Amino acid sequence: MGKTLEYQETSTERGDETVNQKLFEDSYQISVKQSPLEANHKETMDRLDRIVCVDRGDSLWRIAKLSLEKEYAASVAENPISDAEVKSKVKEIVALNKERYPSIAGAGHPIFEGQILQVKAEPSEEEKRLARQEYCASLDWQQAPAGKTTHAGECQKVKAAASAKVIAHEGSEVMAQNGSFVLALKGSKVKALHGSRVANYGGDVEAWNGALVLDVN
Repeated sequence: MGKTLEYQETSTERGDETVNQKLFEDSYQISVKQSPLEANHKETMDRLDRIVCVDRGDSLWRIAKLSLEKEYAASVAENPISDAEVKSKVKEIVALNKERYPSIAGAGHPIFEGQILQVKAEPSEEEKRLARQEYCASLDWQQAPAGKTTHAGECQKVKAAASAKVIAHEGSEVMAQNGSFVLALKGSKVKALHGSRVANYGGDVEAWNGALVLDVN
């Protein structure tokens, strides 16, 4: 349900039924035009950082050291990776891969060209949530083009100006400005400023004075 801050309908020419009908019409017009969201590749890149393809001549020690240097790239110049750290990383990689490649746990930790090794453990759900939260917070606000329908996807922050229509999907954040219309889907976050209109289908809507918000059950 929307959270309304000092909401009042100030127009004397438009009653509640007229306002609600207009919101329903606008929400229908843009909801039937939904298109697939562009895939976010960050999680895919994170997964790539957790695996290594073994090349001819590779050793587990070398792979472990390179993995640590990549992980601590920002500070490795001032604090070189120690042998003790590499040894600990080798043990970690062995533990992650010995079920798939039993020989890796043997003397000398032999590995072979073409093997795909996991060099970092999968993050916990809490670590994923925090990483995602940090990534989303780092993104800049985007401006929705006037006169067009824009889809705001996960981790996208969109400002909707006059005549812009925005569909706020789960994980998105939208600032609805004067003259804009937003369809707030479940899991979205919308700040409805004065003069904006929002049809709320389960989003988290904060309505300022002068905004028109219709909560759709």
